[in-house]
Amino acid sequence: MTVEAYDFDNWLRSTVTEEDFVVVKLDIEGAEHELLAKLMKSGTIALIDELFVECHYNKWSMMRMDKTRRHCLQLFGSMRGMGVVVHEWF
Repeated sequence: MTVEAYDFDNWLRSTVTEEDFVVVKLDIEGAEHELLAKLMKSGTIALIDELFVECHYNKWSMMRMDKTRRHCLQLFGSMRGMGVVVHEWF
């Protein structure tokens, strides 16, 4: 199976303007940590007004993730500090 991928940071910058009201629902099975860090570093996160995100972390011992709940909460706080209304999605 072939799955087409794209750079969300580039797509967002080329698709919306600061005048648009942008709502994003994000559930990408752990890849949200890297994507959101990139959006914050590039400043593209400022184009998002409201974000609903399922933040995956090592909730159960069977999950092989290096991120913790604390990391998710810090990530949410950082984005809120940049003006994004963040909602945790389950």
